[in-house]
Amino acid sequence: MQERFLELSRVRLLSLVLATLPFSTAANAAQITLTGDASVSTARPSTNFGTLSNLYVGNGNSAFLQFDLSTLPAGTTSAQIARATLTVFVNRVNTAGSVTLAPATSAWSESSVTSTSAPTLGTTAGIFMASAPGQYVTLDVTTLVQNWVTTPATNFGVALTSDSANLLLEQRK
Repeated sequence: MQERFLELSRVRLLSLVLATLPFSTAANAAQITLTGDASVSTARPSTNFGTLSNLYVGNGNSAFLQFDLSTLPAGTTSAQIARATLTVFVNRVNTAGSVTLAPATSAWSESSVTSTSAPTLGTTAGIFMASAPGQYVTLDVTTLVQNWVTTPATNFGVALTSDSANLLLEQRK
């Protein structure tokens, strides 16, 4: 398989990198396109924050991220996804705490999602501690991506939520 690094459709906030079998090397890794990102706030339940360059998590805010897997080579199977990781940049930590990653299980759009219309969420797929600003955090999302490859209609992206932390994820070039 040839090396494939895809440009993100917006300024780089994060990357979703897939390593495909039989070898997990840069030669067969793909950076998948971010197609949507938005925060929602329970304090402003009918306001869309899809145009903001930052994503807020915690203190009543949740962040949503969508990825386009159609750029994978035709015929790619879940068994060929050896590893998938999601990397985010934590710009500011107002309150340290744990952040939960869960799949969105219903449709949403960056230009219209609000707290009132936010998608439902599935079972927790990962957790990280946000304790210091200025760091990249990488989460293993292999199982999620394998499920999306098997059943593309279930790819509604992921949500980052927190009941304890209050932080800002920043888009980095």
